[in-house]
Amino acid sequence: MPRLIRSAGLEKPREPALASNLDRIGNDRKLQTHWLNRIMALLIDSVLLGIIVGIIAAIVTLPALFDVPMILLGAPLMFGILSIFYFVFMESAYGATIGKRIMGLKVVTLDGRNPNVEKAFIRNVSKIHWALLLIDLLIGLGTKGDSNQKFSDRIAGTTVVSERIVFQIPESKSATGHEAKFCPRCGLQLSREASYCTRCGTKQ
Repeated sequence: MPRLIRSAGLEKPREPALASNLDRIGNDRKLQTHWLNRIMALLIDSVLLGIIVGIIAAIVTLPALFDVPMILLGAPLMFGILSIFYFVFMESAYGATIGKRIMGLKVVTLDGRNPNVEKAFIRNVSKIHWALLLIDLLIGLGTKGDSNQKFSDRIAGTTVVSERIVFQIPESKSATGHEAKFCPRCGLQLSREASYCTRCGTKQ
């Protein structure tokens, strides 16, 4: 049986695997700050929408105040539909919802413009239900790509940028008291003197 001989030096070097966006966020304080501000903006908008939906639901169901199943089934659907209208209108008209404005965030296309109605709809359609929004976030953050984008942002060609930082997570410090250094490509923490990333090889 002929022996298989592997020539030294002829093997094609294996390219390093890129970290997912979740790995990058776990090591990058700026990304953590960005997403924390986005979550806070979403909470602000959700509270505002919840108040509106509560008022509408109370008026609509007033004649059948004790019809609990109608309230339980109708309110979530109403909240989802109203959310899409709210986010699409605010982002296409002003580039930001009330929550995003408070948190210093803005939705833009990849060329820096306000999204049109179509793009705003694509990036917000997952807000019809919290489970779809969660899947949208997990796919975007669990795969490679722009760490500021949900999956629907990639389809729409949009992203969220910080115009000002409202709440900031303090940068981590190394043992010497200096700010920790991270690779901008894969998020690996490096020594201050490192010229190349030991994981992905990116020049620093």
